[in-house]
Amino acid sequence: MQNIESTKVSIIISAYNAEKYIHESLESIINQTHKNLEIIVINDGSTDNTKHICTEFQKRDPRIIFIDKENEGLTKSLNKGIHLATGTWIARQDADDISLENRIEEQLKFCIKNKIDFCTSQAIQFSAQNNLRLIPKIRSSIAFKKKILKYGNPHIHGTFFFRKKIIEKINYDEEIKYAQDFNFILAVKHAKFNMALLKTPLYKLRIHNNSISSNKKKEQIEAVKTSLEKYRYSTHYIIEENNGLKKQALRIMKQCESII
Repeated sequence: MQNIESTKVSIIISAYNAEKYIHESLESIINQTHKNLEIIVINDGSTDNTKHICTEFQKRDPRIIFIDKENEGLTKSLNKGIHLATGTWIARQDADDISLENRIEEQLKFCIKNKIDFCTSQAIQFSAQNNLRLIPKIRSSIAFKKKILKYGNPHIHGTFFFRKKIIEKINYDEEIKYAQDFNFILAVKHAKFNMALLKTPLYKLRIHNNSISSNKKKEQIEAVKTSLEKYRYSTHYIIEENNGLKKQALRIMKQCESII
């Protein structure tokens, strides 16, 4: 069996104007129980104090590799970080979120034990008001089944954990501006890698109070539809924000299929 402690995991963090939360995010990574880490932080053209905070962390911890570049967006930043990674496993983390201290250790053990190539975990959703909610609540056995993914993406991008060998076949699609994570999941599934949800909360997902504009919501929905069509899924199950009756019906269907 693979020696877990000696296994290197590369963690990819893309940061844009993240000065408010990046300190807490990086603290959660450098304090992981799994110590053999390569922490790749990409500053995507931030105009605030993000760069300074990251370089100070780099002085503290030699495992941190800091990349400072012009703003190109999340997708290109992730691809850059992934291709710089030297670990045999790759983990994602968003710059405003928090990994519980045993996250990397638990995901690595789970994947090796169960011969999994790509996994996500549950997350604790929280806000400034400390409203806690556990997501996703689907059963592990159906988490990556077509009957679940046809409704969109239930998985948390920051919990992605996968073998580096996946990027020999798959990259984040740089033509896609929104819902890059969903497109990546569909590509991994299409390539027939073993995928699983670790039904343990290992991540804290921060929810911000600023609402998403209606135009951005529409763009996100269109991006999801484009990804579904690319991999020959029906788009009839995607909930449109302006169709209340369809929204209610599809949510009932989704709840039923999630417990079957």
